Amino acid sequence: MHLKITEERHDYASWEVRSPIVWIELGLLGGALLFTPLVLTSPHPSRWTIAGFVYGFLALVSLIAAIAVPLRDYGYLERVPEGGTVHRGRVWVLVGERQGFNVPLEALLGVEIEDRRFEDLSYGPYALARLWLLDRDGRRRLLTGWAELDEAQALMRALNRAGRWES
Repeated sequence: MHLKITEERHDYASWEVRSPIVWIELGLLGGALLFTPLVLTSPHPSRWTIAGFVYGFLALVSLIAAIAVPLRDYGYLERVPEGGTVHRGRVWVLVGERQGFNVPLEALLGVEIEDRRFEDLSYGPYALARLWLLDRDGRRRLLTGWAELDEAQALMRALNRAGRWES
């Protein structure tokens, strides 16, 4: 998934990650629609039983995907003269928008990047990264999911500028 910086100023940085869940759901619906003529034209006596299992399986996969994958993951860092805040939220297909956390800037030390190399047989090795917020009490809060390394580094630079943290 691609992390996109939506706005960047000296005192503000926002980002979002859009998931392909809508396309996944549409693909499952398209698969069910393509399966329908096969069921209707089949002379097999068990066709409705088989169709029930297939449609039930597709509905279950669709429901699990809608529950497990957010439609949009977003956040922002805003610095104001009185302090500021870091906010993270998610938008889900079934439940709508849910706030992840809202942390005052005074409680934070900065942003840390975690990068990892992965290997795929068809693409070869590649690197992904995610960002963590560092609290003054030593806790780490997950700020982003896995994203392209250069996108995560760009967001880290934008957050460090907006939050006036050391890079």
